[in-house]
Amino acid sequence: MSLAIKKEKKLKHLYIETRKGVCGGEPVIVGTRISVGLIVELERTGYSVDEIIAMYPHITHAQVYDASSYYYDHREEIDKIIEQNKEEYWMEKTTGEGWRKKLVDLQRDVAQIKKSLIEEPDLRDEFILRMKDIDFEKTITVEDFGKRYSLK
Repeated sequence: MSLAIKKEKKLKHLYIETRKGVCGGEPVIVGTRISVGLIVELERTGYSVDEIIAMYPHITHAQVYDASSYYYDHREEIDKIIEQNKEEYWMEKTTGEGWRKKLVDLQRDVAQIKKSLIEEPDLRDEFILRMKDIDFEKTITVEDFGKRYSLK
């Protein structure tokens, strides 16, 4: 059989599957939520197969090697998935969306609260005491929290 005919056949990867609702439909190791992209990223950062197995003892060497093999057979697809999973991609893609402004504002407010708590020991002690009174079942906005506890 010639090489050209072999390339036309769909390659099988016994340890890799894609399932709707699992990791956004990304290829994963069968029966897990460990994506091929994760295995590739771990290998790129210098982890050996043995180290990956130590981190995820429920998978086998054969599964990790099959994930690597799958990557090389579907390199363009997996590289695209890896790129789309990066924070920078989503930061750029969601620029201008309303929830992004709320998130940035919330991060700023939390940073200010942390700074106040670090710089003012008396405020920190009072904050700890007052935190015991909060019902964590209810949602409270940062603004309301600040007003309630007289934070700057």
